[in-house]
Amino acid sequence: MAKLFLSYSRKDAAKAQRLCEWLEREGHEVWRDEDDISGGASFSAAIENALKDCDAVVVLWLALDQPIDGQTGRPGPTRHGPPGPASKPCRA
Repeated sequence: MAKLFLSYSRKDAAKAQRLCEWLEREGHEVWRDEDDISGGASFSAAIENALKDCDAVVVLWLALDQPIDGQTGRPGPTRHGPPGPASKPCRA
């Protein structure tokens, strides 16, 4: 199937691992930094090569502890959430 690059926050590593395992069970090849960058490798070069080689990027974007101001993109009280489809919570 597809070659996927998984992007996620380090604090969400456990959820990213579960998502990676599910995508792989579905037949996709998933690139994830913790699994695919070997010791001594250039972190930035490995990521750049993986991005060039992938078919799609999957971004794991989870709800934050604080709301995000839709105008500035910074944490803070607001009646507006993040723009676009990410304004709806999802479960990994």
